[in-house]
Formats: sequence, C-alpha cells, structure tokens
Amino acid sequence: MSFFPSPWRARGWAVLAASLAAAAMLGGAGCYNPSIATGSFKCNTGYKAGSGDCPDGFHCSDGFCIKGTPTLVEPQPDVAPEAQPDVAAETKPDVTPDLLSEPAPCNLPVTGCAPASSGKCDPVCQTGCTGCHEKCASNTAGTLTCNVPLDTRARGLGENCDIASKDQAAQTDNCAPGLVCLDDACGSRCYHYCKSDADCPMSTCTHDAGGGIKTCDVQAVTCNPIKNMMPTDCPLAAQGCYLSSTVTDRTVCDCPFQAGG
Repeated sequence: MSFFPSPWRARGWAVLAASLAAAAMLGGAGCYNPSIATGSFKCNTGYKAGSGDCPDGFHCSDGFCIKGTPTLVEPQPDVAPEAQPDVAAETKPDVTPDLLSEPAPCNLPVTGCAPASSGKCDPVCQTGCTGCHEKCASNTAGTLTCNVPLDTRARGLGENCDIASKDQAAQTDNCAPGLVCLDDACGSRCYHYCKSDADCPMSTCTHDAGGGIKTCDVQAVTCNPIKNMMPTDCPLAAQGCYLSSTVTDRTVCDCPFQAGG
C-alpha cells in the first residue's frame, strides 16, 4: 500500500535519480572536500602522503589536518665532525727512532798527503786501513795498527785522552784521526803524527812515539813564562809556561821538566 498517489510517486523517483546522478558525478571528479577550518579535524599521526587521512588540500601535522601542501624536508646525510689537527703529531720530530742518532762519519784520507809505501798503514795520511771508521795509529811498542777509536768525544791536539788495550795489537784511544794518545808527565795527551817539520806548524817533528814513528813536539802558544805571576794561560793545570827550545822566541805550555821537548 502506497502513501502517495501515482503521480507523486513518479516525481519522487525522478528526484532521487537526479540526486544519485549528481553524487556519482561528484565522486568521479575527486574526493569530497568539506568546508572545514584548518586544525579542527584530527588525523592519524602516522599519516603518510596519499594515505587519505585528511581531505584534499589538507595534510596531517601533529595529529591535525592543516590546510596546504606539506613542505618536504630532505634528510641530511650524517657528516663526520671536522677533523681536528693532531697537536701531538705536529710536535713530533719528522724522524724515525733509527735516525735519532747519526752514525759516526767515515775516516777519510788527508787531502794531498803522499802515503808511505811501506808499513801496515800511514798515520800521517790516514791511509791503508780497510774499515770505514778505523784510524791508522801506533801502539806503545811502536807497531802500526788499524782500530776503531773509543766511542766517546774525539779529543783534539793537546787534550787529555784515554788509552785502551795498551801494548796490544788492538790498542786504541779517543784522539781524533791523525793523533795518538801518549803518556807524559801531565798524564796522557793527544799528539800529532808527522814525517817532517812541515807537518808541525809552530813546532818540530821531534817527539818519539816509539818504533821510529814521530809526532810533533809541544806546539808553541802564547803564555806567561814569568814565575810567580799567575795565571800562565795554559789549558791544563799541571802545565807550566816555558820558553821553547825548538822555536825561537816562542813559549810553550808543557809538563814540568819537559819544556820545549
């Protein structure tokens, strides 16, 4: 049984059909976009673009639909902190432990010196020894030797010195190459090997080193030979200042009772 007469029934169906058609057209054009205020419509906090949690033209932010398109922020790559300079490395010397101490230089022959053709080696020219660090010298018996000097500071002419393996073939000392350590009244001093007076500036080639090998006598220096007037200006306390017996009008610093050789 119907509550409307037939004409009314037909017109009602027509209106319903038109409404359904309009709804279908809106559905085909896009999502429904009601007129809502921004921030008044809740959404899923796990919202991702395109999930449909907010109407068209809105995006989910902090649980609410906000009008407009979300601003996408590109993720920034992790950047390592700027390397800091290694202060400790900058202060370290640019050397390896093996290079902290330089090896001793080789003993080189004396330039322009004509070596003797006889004997084991030549102590004046420093030739004849095969080892890089060996020096040609003589032991207390007057025998020529080739040995490495003692591993201490090389002593210069007239300086006190030390002798090792005395009287033996391995005898050596800490005098520089070309010098030999000889005992005298002042202890032990370095003397210079020589062949003639030309090898002895301010001195003479008259000091016997044994076995016919000669060294320069005490070198003439400026000192005070007058007794009881100090200082004498000699380098060693045991020395006295004397008039040289080999160099005219010169003074020497020598041990007592050995003035001038």
